[in-house]
Amino acid sequence: MTKATPPAMGDNDGCYDDLSHVLNPSLLDEVYRSRFPYDIVQPLKVQEVATLLLREDPTLPVFYDLCFPTLLELSRHSLDRIPPLITHLPPATDDTFPSQALGLVLLLDQAPRLLFKGIDKRWSASFFDPIALQLAKDLQALPWGSRPDNPARWPSLHFPHILLRSMTFHFPLHHSEDYADHMLCHGLDESLRREVERRWNVRDPSRDTDRADAADVYAFASLAPSASDLSLEFEHVKEFFFLFFRILRVHEPIIRVYGRYPYRNGAYGRDPTGEELEYMVRTNGTFAVDKDTARAIREDVDAGRWTPLKGGRPS
Repeated sequence: MTKATPPAMGDNDGCYDDLSHVLNPSLLDEVYRSRFPYDIVQPLKVQEVATLLLREDPTLPVFYDLCFPTLLELSRHSLDRIPPLITHLPPATDDTFPSQALGLVLLLDQAPRLLFKGIDKRWSASFFDPIALQLAKDLQALPWGSRPDNPARWPSLHFPHILLRSMTFHFPLHHSEDYADHMLCHGLDESLRREVERRWNVRDPSRDTDRADAADVYAFASLAPSASDLSLEFEHVKEFFFLFFRILRVHEPIIRVYGRYPYRNGAYGRDPTGEELEYMVRTNGTFAVDKDTARAIREDVDAGRWTPLKGGRPS
């Protein structure tokens, strides 16, 4: 069973499908709470957040059960029929808006990235990423007082809990292949980084490597896979945040040099350039789909079809 390639977002006459039966407040609240299960009254423990973002998270089966039925339903709609999903959130001034918005970002950006395997990776790259990116941009376009990444929107939480939530809203911008999006999120993350330094009265030690990192297209492929082991030695949550900000920053030189992520060519069904092939050799193919998956995706792209989303519950 195959389906035709979904048209690009916005390529319609303004008529959209009604998704209110799919994207409801109860679902978004459950998605949010499943990825942020920590007691907000207690300080955030460094190993808790490291497990969430850097390791094989034991809560992924529950996350799959929550998210996959909705992602599957969304995949049956053409991109041009999916409305700006910010319209499925409560008013930006509502007290529930930040958590509902975060649930939606997690559903569109993190769930496909964490849960999809094999040929399903194309759905993450070419279908859900554009939707998540548009949502992130729409949220950034709100007045500062209404934006869900504004720490003031989370008044009852300890600072590390707030920081983790604010960072997550920026993830779709980091996953974008548009350099302007990276310039935007660099400023956003730098503001949060400075706030960490101010709160704990400490200088981020990785500032010593900022210049070298900005010139190193291979830094992400070497740093991200080792981050889980590095974090095992952390005693304070600020150490984790400094490491994670560095991981986020080293996305930028890849986009600046190549204009896209070479390791995602297979997931998109794209031909690599000679320079990108060299990148993949130097990084041992880190984060790329395997050759058989890349071949299957390319066959679908060339035939103008999509293999339906299959899924697979993590064990």
